Amino acid sequence: MPLSEGDHIDVKQRLNHGEREDMFARMAPHAIQLDRREVRTAKVVAYLLGWSLTDGDAPGQGHPVPMSPDLPEPVRIDTIRSLDPDTFVEIHDAIEAHEAAVTAARADAKKKTAGTPASDPISPSPSAAAGPSMTSEP
Repeated sequence: MPLSEGDHIDVKQRLNHGEREDMFARMAPHAIQLDRREVRTAKVVAYLLGWSLTDGDAPGQGHPVPMSPDLPEPVRIDTIRSLDPDTFVEIHDAIEAHEAAVTAARADAKKKTAGTPASDPISPSPSAAAGPSMTSEP
């Protein structure tokens, strides 16, 4: 990109996910206690078991991008951080939706079991027991 006095700068066409997260963290480093760069990435790392992503520009082209819980965590994190921002957001949003659906299903299940009647007593009351009483006589 041209600057004044005949100078120029070279810039990236587009930031990847990790670079964009680093940029946001530098914009407001003291806004919250959590490291904002890692919050969303940590959720994706925790949930993600695999994917069908390739390194090609079009779907189905290129080589598979490895992602597995068997890979060392630093490798998985680096792979996630190198994603295109739109791809990362799509993955993160899908995980958020999944998490919300699981939470809603658990809450619904709790509502259904909260109103069930108490279970029967373990043993019958003494008056219902068959046979002679075992009390001693004075």
